[in-house]
Amino acid sequence: MELEEEDFSQLFETIRKLVKIYSDLVKAFGVNLLMIVSMVDKLFLRPNFYNIFSSLNHKVWIHSNEFDPKGYFLYSVKCDNIGKNHSLIKGKIFDENKKCIASFIQDAILVQ
Repeated sequence: MELEEEDFSQLFETIRKLVKIYSDLVKAFGVNLLMIVSMVDKLFLRPNFYNIFSSLNHKVWIHSNEFDPKGYFLYSVKCDNIGKNHSLIKGKIFDENKKCIASFIQDAILVQ
């Protein structure tokens, strides 16, 4: 799946807004992103979903080291359930210039 120019623009603008909201929450309440995401996910989005996983194997391919480490990144992730409590996670990481800088695959076991 190829992302269009406006898809990237919208995604990065949304990311910038979310970073601002997150920063304000940290300043106001002293919470971190993992706490916020875990709480919202467990309470509202997927209350009966798996919440613990362990990596069985993973590989990372670096395609380029020419990117701004302080810039924003887009993670494109696909998770295929290949058996009971077993998944295969595939993903790509793009920089702000829409260049794929890394890709990865992870074999994981899931526990509810």
